[in-house]
Amino acid sequence: MIFRALSLYAFLNAKVRAMAGALLSPEQREARGRAIRLEEFVAQLMLTAYREAVVRPEIAGNPRLLEKSLLLHDISLHRKILVAAPAGVRELVFLLLERYDLKNFKAALRLWYQPAEREEEFPYLIAETICHPLPLTDLAAAASFDDLLARLGDSP
Repeated sequence: MIFRALSLYAFLNAKVRAMAGALLSPEQREARGRAIRLEEFVAQLMLTAYREAVVRPEIAGNPRLLEKSLLLHDISLHRKILVAAPAGVRELVFLLLERYDLKNFKAALRLWYQPAEREEEFPYLIAETICHPLPLTDLAAAASFDDLLARLGDSP
């Protein structure tokens, strides 16, 4: 039992240290804070582990696309931990991933409530399933709040 707990601790410690090494150093965070233009900020991120999240050229001029791309990067990291972690840790990581489902649902609700901005903002929602399917197109087409709730189906 002690060996199992110790090996679990060693595994998680190594995984967290490896992921922490990919995070920004204090100097890198300070440099990002000094960036005046979005393009400069994205160029600095290209030199970090976040490169994959900001490599598309259209992201450099669009803060909403940058935010979405960084969220997708964060979700990807959570999924990597989810696959490698033991059962108890997987449950916790899954709960953390469900936060992104909730944020996405709240954004969809705001768009439904303010239809004038719907067409402009819809591309910034995360369309793919994070933890639970979220019928974004159906939600946007709801005629009333009761209709919106009915369109959620089996979503938690």
